[in-house]
Amino acid sequence: MDENNKNYFYTQLADFYFLKLSPNDDLRTNLEKFCTAQNITSGGIISSVGSLSQVNLRKANSNSFYEQKTPHEVLSLSGLISNQGIHVHAMVANKEAQVFGGHLCQGNLVFTTIELVIAVFPEIHFLREFDSSTGYKELLFKKLR
Repeated sequence: MDENNKNYFYTQLADFYFLKLSPNDDLRTNLEKFCTAQNITSGGIISSVGSLSQVNLRKANSNSFYEQKTPHEVLSLSGLISNQGIHVHAMVANKEAQVFGGHLCQGNLVFTTIELVIAVFPEIHFLREFDSSTGYKELLFKKLR
């Protein structure tokens, strides 16, 4: 891969935060508040477990949502964090073990707990700039050291 390529960056350095959310916490809102309070400008969710009593996920490339007010297990949370916001996808399963996924929105309420491990990369600053080819703000990396 071309070393001048702006689509990747390597670092051996990472700091870690461990975050536990409580019943009725809004997952997205509390994750955003935590990241703002800790001034996380470049991070990623590397592990997550827990459950939700209410689910609200935006479906891919759509304005429709998967919304349920029944308990779901969180199978996966995956995403990146910058000071311009978070971009997180979630995979959840209902009591019949049916799996649903999408963009994490507000309105995902913790049932028993959500436990997260967040990696923070001090050598990188994540930025998002509008990309006319996709119509979305896309990720850019800025080396700090």
